[in-house]
Amino acid sequence: MSLVLCILTPSAPAGAEVIQVTITSREPFADDVPDKVGRYERIRGRVVYALDPGHEANRAVVDLGLAADNGEGRVEFYGDFEIIAPLDRSLAQPTVLYDVNNRGRRRWGMQPFFLRHGYVTVWSGWIAQVPVTPDLLRLEA
Repeated sequence: MSLVLCILTPSAPAGAEVIQVTITSREPFADDVPDKVGRYERIRGRVVYALDPGHEANRAVVDLGLAADNGEGRVEFYGDFEIIAPLDRSLAQPTVLYDVNNRGRRRWGMQPFFLRHGYVTVWSGWIAQVPVTPDLLRLEA
């Protein structure tokens, strides 16, 4: 319900926004780790972002005004994401661990410590110069 209210609440114009989230797969994760809080799942997908080239916050983005827009005056770009979370969300920690990946590779959030304590871990692609492989998180502009 809070997500719906957040979406419907009017806000000031933003320089960037998420315009679409697509889940591409859901699968069991780390069934071999003992003493977890419960079963975990891996959720993978893509996020579509949009930047307003005319917004003051985006003036430092080189050549943004030269990029093709989406018909609404915004420039879109895409990024992969991955979430590791307990299937039973009531067993999850009340906060999310955002693990900044290193060149598209996930590291800390998959450690058994986090799985035993119910952490939800999120990664997102933020580097475009990453090889295109299923194991790496990328950003595409």
